[in-house]
Amino acid sequence: MISEWIICPICGNKTRDRVMEDSRHIGIDTVEMQGDGFEYLIKEGQEVKAGTPLIRFNRQKIKEAGYSDVTVCVITDGADEKTVHFHTGIYAQENETVIIEIE
Repeated sequence: MISEWIICPICGNKTRDRVMEDSRHIGIDTVEMQGDGFEYLIKEGQEVKAGTPLIRFNRQKIKEAGYSDVTVCVITDGADEKTVHFHTGIYAQENETVIIEIE
């Protein structure tokens, strides 16, 4: 079964003493759903560890509303002098699959 959770991939959202900011968006155009089918599990600014559940979503509601459930992750700040590798086009296993590597 495919999980309906987004799990934090980066421990503490920090890479070597620098804070790394990232943004995730579940689905394409799902903002039109106005939050229906989505539940935030953390508060803004909360410190998280790798493996912390961030959001729960209802994949069936997304599909019934006619949207794709593709999830996008964007590094928005803090990786200026680092190389970030995303592993894409895969089904990730919670706490097993590496999806982001930072050098």
